[in-house]
Amino acid sequence: MINVLLIDVDESLQHLCKKYLERSSDLHVEMVQSVRDGEKLISKKKIDVIVADVYLPWMSGLEYLKKLRMRKDPIPFILFSGRVEEDVVIDALNSGVDYFILKGPNPISKLGDLEQMVRSAVHDHWREKANSLKTTAFDRAVVGNLMIDAHDRVLEVNEAALGLWKVEDRSKLVGKEIKDLLEHGDVIDVIKAGIDILGRWEGDFTAKRTDGTTFTAYAYVTSIKDETGKLFGHHVTLIDVTEKRACDESLKKSHENLRLIAENSTDWISMLDPFGGITYSSSAIKELTGHAPDDVVRMELFKLVPPEDVPAIKQAMGVMLDTGSAPPIEFRLRRKDGSLVNVEAKGRVVDVGNGQGLRVLMITRDVSCRPRQEQPAVPVIGPINEEKVILSDMNVVTKVEDLERLMDVMGHLELVKERAKDPWLLDRLAKMEELLGTVIDNANSVLEFQQIGTKEAEWQSVHDLLRDIIIRIDPDDVHVQVLAKRLEVLADPMLDRVFYSLIDNTMKHGGKAHKIWVAYEMEGSAVKIIFEDNGVGIPMDMKPRLFERRYGKHGLPLAHAVLAATGISICETGTPGKGARFEITVPNGKFRLR
Repeated sequence: MINVLLIDVDESLQHLCKKYLERSSDLHVEMVQSVRDGEKLISKKKIDVIVADVYLPWMSGLEYLKKLRMRKDPIPFILFSGRVEEDVVIDALNSGVDYFILKGPNPISKLGDLEQMVRSAVHDHWREKANSLKTTAFDRAVVGNLMIDAHDRVLEVNEAALGLWKVEDRSKLVGKEIKDLLEHGDVIDVIKAGIDILGRWEGDFTAKRTDGTTFTAYAYVTSIKDETGKLFGHHVTLIDVTEKRACDESLKKSHENLRLIAENSTDWISMLDPFGGITYSSSAIKELTGHAPDDVVRMELFKLVPPEDVPAIKQAMGVMLDTGSAPPIEFRLRRKDGSLVNVEAKGRVVDVGNGQGLRVLMITRDVSCRPRQEQPAVPVIGPINEEKVILSDMNVVTKVEDLERLMDVMGHLELVKERAKDPWLLDRLAKMEELLGTVIDNANSVLEFQQIGTKEAEWQSVHDLLRDIIIRIDPDDVHVQVLAKRLEVLADPMLDRVFYSLIDNTMKHGGKAHKIWVAYEMEGSAVKIIFEDNGVGIPMDMKPRLFERRYGKHGLPLAHAVLAATGISICETGTPGKGARFEITVPNGKFRLR
């Protein structure tokens, strides 16, 4: 829509102009009879072009044009006037008028020209504004920008590009052939081949400065073509990644060294999730038990251990997760042939990053030559007797009974609140209720964690799970769109708790959130389930420990644990202020498409 401000004292002509111009649905005319009224209207409404007579009360149209241009206001301005002297026309053109139309004896006959000039002036202004924005974006970008012509010569660069090549004068780069700015000119052929196939190219190359030094650049190159499809040139966006690539290489070497140490160690080195699932195994497991490393990854450690040794291992892992480490323990591993081998394991908790949370690093060695202690699986610092194992097994029952007692106390508390009148007493009761509620929530959380892995994994439809959760929650103010009708996941039966927690979090903590999208996409041999909302997102300082049981909240540690039980990972990749985005990666073999 083009909004026209018409300033003229001739009301009948104004109405004719308005009627004529508004025949087109994209033109709208506002009418005033003086510049003063025009200024007031512009302060309230968006105006795209001004059409004014030269002769107006209070201030002439020409004076108003000069005033606008003195204020650096580039709004399109058309003078539509009767008989005027030639010097007035020249003055208007010198002052920046876009068009000057003489009304003549029959102004109505000029309305067609007026419409054409209104459109032309506005479109030219919009085009200039767009070009100015493009130029500003090009020049002020924090990344290097280069424009290359069809003959591989540099046409233009921005300040950031000058900084990358460490020059101050644009002439040091503009006009140069791009191969002169690269250490290896043949990379140009590789880039062009990529553009021919994909329409773009991105990757690293080594750039050469005029002083002979070099830097590693990561670049994104696209082709620029004219209206006929003829190649005009290329746009190159690049950043200096020299330090990052050096760090990447150093990290790669460190990882390789650690891998070599692990693979050549006679001790079995493994990584466990908080529930005993093996996420990494060194090759020493083959010598120790006869199992190949790939056979035990994603298997629970407890399946390689006699049942009577399991409680002490779980207890030791609990100590590690609470304190970071635990004394060595002795237990037995079951070999592939069914025989048992005595081992000693040392472990400590590590944070592997990437949203995967805590892991237990275990170093296990064969101690068959050492005399076996009486009790199966004991800490080296002292034996665990049968009575303690029995009490450990009874611990869950005790917590369930305690939870029932707490719920009973909460009921009595509600009865007391109904009869209490004293404000001070009501305040104390409210605080007691809040504290008791926290204790009950924590107890429920413990019980939920204990249920993970107690049942076999089963195939579950993501679409059906979400449908049932939506019916149960009934999120009136949040629209949930699910695009996962064919996807089934082999996961713990508590998988519904994962999606329930994510939707519940959006509703309770998403702020302005009113939309949720759930979809999936293939990523190599795995599938990635994406849960995204348009709420306030998750603050950066909360992200590193979002899924840790000691620090996370709102059901996310439980969701992480449920997924980890069957080798599924979850991470949060959203942008604070723009919404939360959870990516659930399901490995090959754990999903199928119906």
